[in-house]
Amino acid sequence: MRINVVNMPETALKIGRFTTEFRPVEDRLCLIGEPRDKARSTTAIWLTQRLLKQLIPELIKAVDAPQYRGSEHANALHSFAQSAAQDAVHPPETPIARPNSNAYVLPETVNISHHGNALELRFVDHQHNLIALPLPSVMIRQWLCVLLRCYQIALWPTTPFPPWVDPADASTRAKPSLAIH
Repeated sequence: MRINVVNMPETALKIGRFTTEFRPVEDRLCLIGEPRDKARSTTAIWLTQRLLKQLIPELIKAVDAPQYRGSEHANALHSFAQSAAQDAVHPPETPIARPNSNAYVLPETVNISHHGNALELRFVDHQHNLIALPLPSVMIRQWLCVLLRCYQIALWPTTPFPPWVDPADASTRAKPSLAIH
């Protein structure tokens, strides 16, 4: 499993809308994406905990803008930006269609390219199929919240996430228990 930061040509299937959910039987997350090209079918990308352990820090770095770094109020600034991103979420008008059983991809590599304030994740499977997921900065923040919720549902350790990812819960996550029994 590799995470690469690269500049790649425009040859991948591009995802428009997507949803992410925990699948307990597989013990992994499933990103279900609707291609921007409506002639193509919905696809699903399996996201293992191992892959996410490498990907989440890259997502966090992408939203850690210079105005946050070095500030004594960095967590508060991130919390405000995170709250604004969550408030900008609007429920979709129509749900994303379920993919066909043969439309599931287990990526071996994720290539990350930076485009100003946005990222593009390119998932590459063993057959070298490319699926691109463009993520503007606000969407990165929204997806971090979704990933945190999925981790909580899966009962996976939430240590990859800084407290500001969930501003509503930051006060309880930031303080470790001091009780000793």
